[in-house]
Amino acid sequence: MSTRDSLTNKRGNFRQKSLLRTPDVRLLALLRACSSIRAAAWRVSAGGDIGDGLAARGNKKLVKAALAKLHLEVAHVSYWDYPKHVSMNSRDAELWYKSEANSLSRLTRNSTVLFKTHEFTEEPMKLCQRAIAFTSHRCLDDELRSAAGAGWMPARAANFANAVRTWATAYRRWKLWGAIDINYDEALKNPSAAFRIIIDHVAFAMNVKPSEIDKLGPIRAPSMGEANPGIPSSASKSTASDFPREVTKAKEQLASERLSSLGLGWCV
Repeated sequence: MSTRDSLTNKRGNFRQKSLLRTPDVRLLALLRACSSIRAAAWRVSAGGDIGDGLAARGNKKLVKAALAKLHLEVAHVSYWDYPKHVSMNSRDAELWYKSEANSLSRLTRNSTVLFKTHEFTEEPMKLCQRAIAFTSHRCLDDELRSAAGAGWMPARAANFANAVRTWATAYRRWKLWGAIDINYDEALKNPSAAFRIIIDHVAFAMNVKPSEIDKLGPIRAPSMGEANPGIPSSASKSTASDFPREVTKAKEQLASERLSSLGLGWCV
């Protein structure tokens, strides 16, 4: 499917959900961007995760810091299809897309764009000649506790199992795009090592000279503490008391999913 076809389908999806009854501003903006990208070779970093906001914010923070360390200015930062993600009304969605279109229109051949997404979407990976994908994850117990605590799903085994299957499917698809995965729990233990991995990968993809990388010297990662204390994590047990029992049931339902082959696993 071409980028134009993909975006046209997206326009249809928006209309079916009555999010946009006016012309799809994003479609027009991205078609314009695609036309420019082929000539301008924009640089893009795209990131995704498997459902936990804290892991995603930590990953995004490290990627932004790596780009800054390499003197690659981020000209545009956005949440991919944000109006769709939050079911924004048509008027607000149109204003949001117009604002993004205005930002995209100012990009140059040396611009770097950073998109965040909780779902798998290949569109940002196809828009530019250079695209980098970073994914992040935590142990699945914490992923589920975070999602249930934020009210994204009931704390029931069936919901947990379905969520993990959805995340795993997206994760497999990101890996097909060569995504570099960051284990958030491990990154908390050794943030500088995770930061170095991101820096080296971005530098290689962006053709940064090795001599420039050598000049960076010792690498110190930015703080990766609780990015949103309002969303429960392993440090907060505020989720329903039956959470452990429901997770155990979900594990049984997911026994045949081969999650470990994706680097995913349950908390020890």
